[in-house]
Amino acid sequence: MEDSLLLELLKKDPNRGMDELVKSYSGLVSSVIKGRFEGFRYLSTDIEDCAADTFSDFWLGLSGYDPSLASVKTYLVAIARNNAAGYLRKNSWRRLQVDPAPSEEGSAPDGLDPVLNLPDPEDETELYDAKKRREKLLCEIEAMGEPDSSIIFRKFFLGESSKAISEAVGMTAANVDTRAHRAVARLKKAFGV
Repeated sequence: MEDSLLLELLKKDPNRGMDELVKSYSGLVSSVIKGRFEGFRYLSTDIEDCAADTFSDFWLGLSGYDPSLASVKTYLVAIARNNAAGYLRKNSWRRLQVDPAPSEEGSAPDGLDPVLNLPDPEDETELYDAKKRREKLLCEIEAMGEPDSSIIFRKFFLGESSKAISEAVGMTAANVDTRAHRAVARLKKAFGV
């Protein structure tokens, strides 16, 4: 559907207009968001949420939209890219790469080592096994649900203090420590450590 017809439909019948907008551009918007999320842990619902926000933002900003400056497609892509970047900033604890580069001297520990205290891999077979364990670890942590998964990511991957985590998740520092201790025990049991 042409932009002018789509904009007219959005003004006359917002529900049908939004349906047509989503039908026409949902693939593009999802693709843009997925591209921004590439290399980071995310769920399919994260893409859906970000796409829904994109269409909502388009609707809310429709009165300020000037078709002579950008097409609907261009405008939606810009909104999607901004929303994806904002989503990654807000959910920085999820910005763990699935296959992170080796950590440098003095940087925060990554992978399994901070949680399970496993030795560093020395050969390619061990490296492959470590990668598989890291992927399993990330899945196990996600499966814990909130707030435990956030606590584990913040404490062991981002190096945040219990006090900072307690303020972010809305519980006491002692409760954060208790939950972290129990979560690590569950992870160690899952890995047979």
